[in-house]
Amino acid sequence: IFENDQLRSRALAATLRLDRKTGRIVASKVEVERFDPMTKEANGRLTAEKATGYADRRDVTLEGKVELSDREARTASTERAEYTEKDTTLRMPAEVRIAGDNFEAIGASATYRLDSQKLEVAPPIRAVVTERER
Repeated sequence: IFENDQLRSRALAATLRLDRKTGRIVASKVEVERFDPMTKEANGRLTAEKATGYADRRDVTLEGKVELSDREARTASTERAEYTEKDTTLRMPAEVRIAGDNFEAIGASATYRLDSQKLEVAPPIRAVVTERER
């Protein structure tokens, strides 16, 4: 998707099926990358085994090994997520695992806001942090 003549995101899928009668779209092995408008480098990636949406709106349900990652290789993983275009929010309503180079955490659910690139994790949260190597 281009915004102001700049590539902002790119989506790939292994398969895509459109039901012309209902407008329902089902894609498998989905990968979406967002690009930084200044550096033009990928600054985030979202993958899932399956994505379901409708042609007349951009709200999408993602299922199966849903993983959100950033350029620092931090990840948030869950089995189901729901993207709402109206507020550019990705909701992960079930247990979510968050990991980085020196930490791992598990939260009850999480919400990722694309506009601010903030991940909010709902309690209870269990976390393990290890000292970084120098």
